[in-house]
Amino acid sequence: MTTQRQPTQGQPTRGQPAQEQPAQEQPAQEQPAQEQPSSGVRRGEARQRTDEKIAAAVRQIMRTSGPDAVTMEAVSALSGVAKTTLYRRYTDRYDLMVRIAEQFPKPRMPIPEVVTEESFTTLVSTIRDTVAREVGYASVGRLLASDETFLSTWRDRLIRPRIGALHDFFRRGVSEGTLREDVDYQQVIEFIFGGAVMGDAVRGGLPDDWATLAAATLWRSIAAR
Repeated sequence: MTTQRQPTQGQPTRGQPAQEQPAQEQPAQEQPAQEQPSSGVRRGEARQRTDEKIAAAVRQIMRTSGPDAVTMEAVSALSGVAKTTLYRRYTDRYDLMVRIAEQFPKPRMPIPEVVTEESFTTLVSTIRDTVAREVGYASVGRLLASDETFLSTWRDRLIRPRIGALHDFFRRGVSEGTLREDVDYQQVIEFIFGGAVMGDAVRGGLPDDWATLAAATLWRSIAAR
C-alpha cells in the first residue's frame, strides 16, 4: 500500500498554481529637506535689488543730463522704485546723491613705468573712458567748478584720483628728463578735462580718436627737446 506524501504547508499541490508571495515593502528613504531662505534673507535680497536699481538710475541721469537733473521724481521714473520708498531711505535728493557717490570705490590709476607719448596717450584714453562710463562729461564741469557739499563726494571719488594720476605722470616725466620743467602742468590737466567737456558738449560725445589727438597735441608742448 502506497502512502501519498502530504504537501507541506505553503507548498502547492500538483496541478495547482503556485500562490504568489506578497513582496515585502522596502522602507521609504527620507529625502533631505531643502532649506528655504528665511524671510529676513529674502527681504535683504529684495532691498539689494532695489538699491541697485536706484544707483543705476542716478548714474545714468548723471551721465546723460548732469547733477541738476537728479531728482526724486526722475530717479523714481527711471528705476521703477516708488517715491515713497526713496523718501524712506533718503532725506532728499542731496542725501541720495551723496550716498550713491559713496558706493564708488576710489579708483587705482596705475602710472606707466616709462613716460612716452604712447604711454601718455594710453593714460589720457583710460581717463576719458572711465570718466565717461562712470559719471559722464555732462557732469564733469559742474563737479570741478562746484563747491556744493553734495557734489564734493562725487568729485573726490571720481575726478580727483584721475587728476592725481596725471600729476604723478608729469612729475615722473620731469624727473626723468623726458618732460619740460617750465610747463604749468596744472594748466595741461585743465586742458585735458576742459577739452573733453567742451568736445562732448559740442559734438554730442567724444570721438574714438579724441584721446590720441589730444595727447599728440599736448605732447608737442610738454616733451623735452
